[in-house]
Amino acid sequence: MSSPSETLNDSVFINCPFDDDFLEIFRAIVFAVKACGFQPRTAQDTSDSGQSRIQKITDLIVACDRGIHDISAVTLDAATSMPRFNMPLELGISLGIKWKGPKRQHRKRILVLDEKKHQYDMSTSDISGQDLSAHGLKPEKAIGCVRDWLAQDRASALPPLAGGTALAADYTKARALIDGMITDHRLEPWETLSHPDYLRCVDISLKLIAPAPSPAST
Repeated sequence: MSSPSETLNDSVFINCPFDDDFLEIFRAIVFAVKACGFQPRTAQDTSDSGQSRIQKITDLIVACDRGIHDISAVTLDAATSMPRFNMPLELGISLGIKWKGPKRQHRKRILVLDEKKHQYDMSTSDISGQDLSAHGLKPEKAIGCVRDWLAQDRASALPPLAGGTALAADYTKARALIDGMITDHRLEPWETLSHPDYLRCVDISLKLIAPAPSPAST
């Protein structure tokens, strides 16, 4: 845990695939971060043609005191028969910044998510010892993993965060509310809803379901 003089900011970098196959897990993770009172940051936040993708990702990693890295998609691509290395690459950048960057970066907290608890042993065994949780490719489990991790350094003076089961139920309610917003505001369908629009819809749904807690940590 950080000392009071080293309070972490509320930004959480999320590193995971943005493709259709992973959409449900990604959006569940984003919802969990928001529901716990933190701010999710991803490469989808802004569009800057003057900045390379890896430069933008590195800047985000530096700016966020917490990072969630999902490496469950490190499997062979059906079309190319090649593994997907983006997620381990970004995890490596984050670990390098944490260990060898400026002193302020040494406090960075990192959560590694995978489908199974020790699946990474077969491909990225050098990350042994990091905080790692398995979600089994189930959105509700991913929500619980994120909630439990963010709750670890919550200030003792604050009430506890709602449990993972409760937040998963809130996500189900939010999905229904967002479907209504998509219709009412003539947004794109759920499958192609833009990330900024999704964030706005999550903010609105959380206000209707329950107020977000303070992210303050020790």
